[in-house]
Amino acid sequence: MQITNTILMVRPVNFRMNEQTAVNNYFQEDLDLKNQEINVKAQQEFDAFVLALREKGVNVIVVDDKKDLDTPDSIFPNNWVSFHADGTLSDRADEDLFIEFCEDFEYTPIVFTANQSVAGTRKPIYHTNVMMCLAETFAVICLDSIDDKKEKKNVVNHIKQDGKEIIAITEKQMHHFAGNMLQVLGMGEKRYLVMSTAAYN
Repeated sequence: MQITNTILMVRPVNFRMNEQTAVNNYFQEDLDLKNQEINVKAQQEFDAFVLALREKGVNVIVVDDKKDLDTPDSIFPNNWVSFHADGTLSDRADEDLFIEFCEDFEYTPIVFTANQSVAGTRKPIYHTNVMMCLAETFAVICLDSIDDKKEKKNVVNHIKQDGKEIIAITEKQMHHFAGNMLQVLGMGEKRYLVMSTAAYN
């Protein structure tokens, strides 16, 4: 299945801009706030979000991060783990490991490079999930971020072969997190598309 009624969320305890990943993750902003203030705001948003999802019947598993660890990115588990129907977990992978993973699980690997414009230069996009959302019957994708025409055509062809409608978004929409969405199941098998307020607007 391409959809689930159960999601894992990690409650922030040390959330802030990650100095190590900020070098090539251009979605991060350096806010004029103390780290403690940023974390409190993140916790408030997190708790409200969990409540809203549970009210719709989505099963939310909340894991508390550990205060003694310096892990500002721990609230993004989708960056380092995935879950499968048979109970397997994946490692975060490079291209060779990704292809090996696909062979083991009988998936077709679709490899491409996604870029964004930063100060007039094309720079790699840090995570695919900011430029593409795959749902049951559609894919929201920033095709403008795939500069290589052959790679772009390959991605489009595979999405269409899967019978999904392609909803193309612009790079501006992508920068407002319109590609960073997740379809989930709620009560009565009702489908929801979860996104940030910025993405919704």
